[in-house]
Amino acid sequence: MNRMSTKVCGNCNIKHASAELSGPQHLCKECRRTLPQEKCSFCQIDFYVIGDINKSKPACKKCSEYYNKFGDPKPCDWCKAPSAFKGSKCFQCKSAEEKYGKPSRCEGCKKNAYFDKGLEAKKKGG
Repeated sequence: MNRMSTKVCGNCNIKHASAELSGPQHLCKECRRTLPQEKCSFCQIDFYVIGDINKSKPACKKCSEYYNKFGDPKPCDWCKAPSAFKGSKCFQCKSAEEKYGKPSRCEGCKKNAYFDKGLEAKKKGG
């Protein structure tokens, strides 16, 4: 018996096959098509706007939670994004350091935020 797993869309709350939902917000194709997008003021990722947001400092769900818990972030020691809520590194650089080790200097942006992900990532274009 082949059962397809289902999840609820993070916006419309309708059940869909898990494969049809995308991103950390778990949005269905219709919601992705209709919701506006913003760039997070802190971590700089694009996210879909669900509900009300602070227009002067739009923030993704993760950064909103960290902002409410820790207050204003400091610039990350490595990528310089204003998203080091707890400690001196943002959660993206901290996660990358755990996987790939310390970063080296990027020749393009001149920041110490190049994480060598090895040959497999280069083959994939990452």
